[in-house]
Amino acid sequence: MGAFFPLDAAERICWQSCPAPRAYVFRRWRLSLACLPVWLGLGFWLGCTLYSGRFSSLGWFVWYAAIWLLVGYGAVGQLFAARLLWRWEFYLLTDRRIWVRRGLLGRHVEWLALVDVEIHRVTPLSGSLATVQLRSRHTGTVLTLYCLEGAAALIGFLLPAAGGKPVDSPACS
Repeated sequence: MGAFFPLDAAERICWQSCPAPRAYVFRRWRLSLACLPVWLGLGFWLGCTLYSGRFSSLGWFVWYAAIWLLVGYGAVGQLFAARLLWRWEFYLLTDRRIWVRRGLLGRHVEWLALVDVEIHRVTPLSGSLATVQLRSRHTGTVLTLYCLEGAAALIGFLLPAAGGKPVDSPACS
């Protein structure tokens, strides 16, 4: 996995992970749940109207079809998009930086220096799953690591109170 990141020659990999697949895909389940009945209702109404021939102009049909497509993306389209993006989401912790690679085909790479990182928020999802947000102390940049299995290992490297070394020099084995 280190080959996907432009690491320095002396950097050592301490921890690597990727999001849990189902948790990552269904992390916005409330949006799907809210949009699904509206999408089905609009689809039924649109189908009945088309079948009965009640549309007086094409303009109204275009508006209703556009709304149906937008709500459909919220209901099921965003699940498919998340599944496509999940495959390219990777996290890497070295002795100097934390890296995040995401986006279609993994083209978007972000990193924060460990001397600059603080844990902004840890959101437990279920069991050992958690979403961790890290923030740069100087620039305020927030780096989100979604749906981590065993997030305690990462937090152990970053928090001295959790049994790890200070953030300046994580314990890499």
